[in-house]
Amino acid sequence: MTWVGYLNIQKTMWGELSQAWTLSQADLQDMALFTVT
Repeated sequence: MTWVGYLNIQKTMWGELSQAWTLSQADLQDMALFTVT
């Protein structure tokens, strides 16, 4: 595998991780709002 392909895989993994993190953060905020109201 070339280092370009390796970088692309890393970028994809980090992109999906950060996306999942952002989604879970949004879910937590929704739950907090729901609990407060």
